[in-house]
Amino acid sequence: MNIKASETYCCGHSCWFDRYIHLEGQMDTQAKVLCGICDAQHVTKTAVFWCPECDDGLCNECSSHHSFSKASRHHGVISIEDFSKLPTDISSIMQHCTEHEKTLQMYCPRHDQLCCLLCISTSHKDCTGMLPTEEIAKTFQSSGLLESLQNSLEGMKTNFDNIVQDRQKNLSKIKEQRQKIYEVLKRLRKRINSHFDKLEKEIIEQLCNAECDMNIKIEGLLKEMQEKSERIAVLQTNISYLQNHASDVQSFIGSKKLEEKIESEETYIQSLTEDDRLNTFSLKYAQSEFIEDLLQNSKSFGLISKESSSRTIVIKLKKF
Repeated sequence: MNIKASETYCCGHSCWFDRYIHLEGQMDTQAKVLCGICDAQHVTKTAVFWCPECDDGLCNECSSHHSFSKASRHHGVISIEDFSKLPTDISSIMQHCTEHEKTLQMYCPRHDQLCCLLCISTSHKDCTGMLPTEEIAKTFQSSGLLESLQNSLEGMKTNFDNIVQDRQKNLSKIKEQRQKIYEVLKRLRKRINSHFDKLEKEIIEQLCNAECDMNIKIEGLLKEMQEKSERIAVLQTNISYLQNHASDVQSFIGSKKLEEKIESEETYIQSLTEDDRLNTFSLKYAQSEFIEDLLQNSKSFGLISKESSSRTIVIKLKKF
């Protein structure tokens, strides 16, 4: 089962951020969330719990009523402390349809989407096999999806680390090759007179330009690897928060969003295997056939060429 996490999961109406702003100026060190039920009655009470399904904070008294109410007794309430630890992109996950502002109660296997009851009557009239969101959320915990995503991130991070190590090794190799070639050129330079100063300058310039061109390619990829590694670290942190602090439904919806991001990173890694960015670049020097006659008639020290051989690094890709 691969449920798409899309904008359908977020609502456009006022959410808990509004109640943070409402209390700004009354807080000393940490933002507080108001009890939504009390706030609707013009009573200011600090929330102790948060109900993701109601998108509301609850004080102790309202939480008690909430737990006994037939409409909300099965809601996955979490403490405000745990709620405050969730990253914004997880805590802001809404369980309401943006089109109808109704609770997302059903899952449509045909369209791989969560939908409200009004959605069913409009966009899913001919769909069969509809399942309650609560049932999907229950089976999600035993599906191992978060663990699978975590493993994917671990594998991806390993790939990035291996790429960085391989590129740094290639840089060192190029530097060593450049140094060896430079030494050859210097030995040759001792055998010629000032007439060939210009030729020496030209060949060294070719050498440095060739090295610079390859360095730019490799260092550009290394920069991308750093950015990708930082994104992976953020995704790993989000998964940890989902595992430890989010409700079941939040974990389910959040994981689908994470799955899309991870698939995007997997696509990026796949692209690396389809071009020459992971090829091993080399510097080589082809000495002139008439080097011994250089002082008399040679117009060049030789030729600097850039080579790119097939990559030796192995990228392990995880397919969803």
